[in-house]
Amino acid sequence: MRSIMALTMSLLLLSCSHGQATPDGGGAPSHESWGIEKFAALKMGVDSESEIEKKFGKPDRVVRPDPESEIAAQIINFVYLRGAREKLSVTIDPKTGRTDSAIWRVHEGEEGDLQKMMDQFAGATFKPYRPAPDAYPHVLDSSDIYYISKNGCVSIKWNRYRKEVESVLLIRSEDLADYIKFIMRKKPRVYFLDEKSPKKE
Repeated sequence: MRSIMALTMSLLLLSCSHGQATPDGGGAPSHESWGIEKFAALKMGVDSESEIEKKFGKPDRVVRPDPESEIAAQIINFVYLRGAREKLSVTIDPKTGRTDSAIWRVHEGEEGDLQKMMDQFAGATFKPYRPAPDAYPHVLDSSDIYYISKNGCVSIKWNRYRKEVESVLLIRSEDLADYIKFIMRKKPRVYFLDEKSPKKE
């Protein structure tokens, strides 16, 4: 099983752009045709790089391992755009050649109903998890609730203020326990020089 640090690196790459992103030279399509149903059918740890391209076509951007970057060296990242916005990201373990995780982003004007999104994953049962207020601010937001299905290996990020789904994450079953720990983990407080840390009782 990978360490929590390796999993965190994958989630960071799904959240923003790192490494050497190179556009596909073949004029990628707009990807307007496929929907959440196709995404929900992905199998983490099973689908290969070639199978992803068969299902979704050539990616618009590809992040390949970079020996000079501790983050980018961990995974391969396929990025698919819808218009100018990132719609789908798939990470692939370069050692196994199999899918590691995948994220589907819900943009303004698209279907963001929580129950409808849950219904896409037949047989999955979901439990809500809310990050602590002092969780990692650049990765997690305490205004979000993560509805996670242990038997479906899927996490739905729901904004409780806007009351809509922001994204859906597929993850390998062997990484799920570490992912939940990361969601619920509190960020250690940093004490300044003029402060005194609390005494242990």
